[in-house]
Amino acid sequence: PNDMTLILDSGCGTGRSTLHLAQQPQQHFLTNDEAHPKKKVVVVGVDRSMHRLHRNELYHALSDTDQGDCENVPLLLSEEEEQPGEDDENDLLIQQIAKATTNTEDNDNDNDNQIIFSADAWLIRADLVDFWRLLYQHDIPVHHHYVLYPNPYPKPRRWKQRFYGHAVFPLLTLLQSERITVRSNWYHYLVEWQQAWQIVASLPPSPEQVANDHGYDEAHDETKNDNNHNHHPTPRPPPSISSMSAAAQTYLSDQAPPQLQPRDPAASPPWTNFEAKYDKVGETTFELTLTRSN
Repeated sequence: PNDMTLILDSGCGTGRSTLHLAQQPQQHFLTNDEAHPKKKVVVVGVDRSMHRLHRNELYHALSDTDQGDCENVPLLLSEEEEQPGEDDENDLLIQQIAKATTNTEDNDNDNDNQIIFSADAWLIRADLVDFWRLLYQHDIPVHHHYVLYPNPYPKPRRWKQRFYGHAVFPLLTLLQSERITVRSNWYHYLVEWQQAWQIVASLPPSPEQVANDHGYDEAHDETKNDNNHNHHPTPRPPPSISSMSAAAQTYLSDQAPPQLQPRDPAASPPWTNFEAKYDKVGETTFELTLTRSN
């Protein structure tokens, strides 16, 4: 992880958004001070459904090519693939994102259909709760974190199944993300996400945690030193409430307050199948951005 910048696409579905992010120039994620020629940008999409991940034909086509960085791969979209998938409610718009070919000699005049990937893209089948915990335990920072159109579980009795209702939610504050972007067509879901973040920031530490915070930091430093000589790094100890509260506060400063606003469909193409569906029918979508202040 020391030689890469990790962009995390949590709950990526078919991975359409993951590939979209991998096409963005590095300036989209990194400042001039952060950019480094030997440090690659890696966009990782994680979803628990292997069925959804297997429907991304573009990703699997690129994985089978001999092109090292999969640059300048021409996209060939058929008319059927541009139409909504009316019979498949799981897909909601596009069953097949794209089909790729490596025969660029026959497509010299198709420059408009070519895409360039400025970052590696990985699709991983995993449970997000476990994945987030492992990122924290092994001290792997997430530079930018995207959570796009998570299931809002609108029925009140299922609120604990929403991300911000889960016990792992406070751990997101410690993934060291410079920016966290959450999108949804349900405005109140994002309002409650922001409120949950503010609750984490206001949690008072117990007296025992205050006494142990200094010792926890020392133990973590010793673990880091051991990891330099250990092929299998030792996981970090569980975080304290005070450490999560302090980390959450860094996203709520007056210099960079949270931004919750409607998304402008005209500003960029849809990133996900859900977003494409909502744009097509004219439904408003919203974006919450949390930016970490120094």
